Amino acid sequence: MDQDTFRPLTIETDQLGNLQTIESVQGALDFLTSKWPANNEVSQERAIKMCMLALQGSASADAAREVFIEAAKQAGMAIRQV
Repeated sequence: MDQDTFRPLTIETDQLGNLQTIESVQGALDFLTSKWPANNEVSQERAIKMCMLALQGSASADAAREVFIEAAKQAGMAIRQV
């Protein structure tokens, strides 16, 4: 398993029925920076920082995944973990 990948998760975005599967730190970072809803910027920023640390090798992909999940929950998105 690549150091960037993690156990996939699917989130339902701010549009009902719009599902997005995230399988890597880079995928989470891309979602955080381009598709994130406008609310809850504090948890979004924390998740972005953790993803960047993971991509630099200073944190694990699993840690980035957990922070991403928490941020998504705080932003009101439904999470489906595989």
